[in-house]
Amino acid sequence: MTNSILYRPIDPRIPLFKEGEVVLRAIRESLEMSQEQFAREMGCSVSSINRWERGKGSPALSIPQIKQFNRLLRRIGMTVENLPDDITSPVQFPSRRDVA
Repeated sequence: MTNSILYRPIDPRIPLFKEGEVVLRAIRESLEMSQEQFAREMGCSVSSINRWERGKGSPALSIPQIKQFNRLLRRIGMTVENLPDDITSPVQFPSRRDVA
């Protein structure tokens, strides 16, 4: 049986990231924001958000943007500590060989 949970938010009521899910998109959707709203909050373009969610590049955030991202994460009971290193790729679980 495959475990479908990899990253656990602080607040147990928040949905967990599932295998194959793009973390950045899951965060934005948990915030109930459109790409336009999320881009405005983050101080970047909609095309950047769209590109990152499709895995076509990684965010290079300024310090103010990192602080804002952390504030947004806190709204859904998370911190940057809960995130994988790459938030633009689908979540993948280790194979049984990697775990054993």
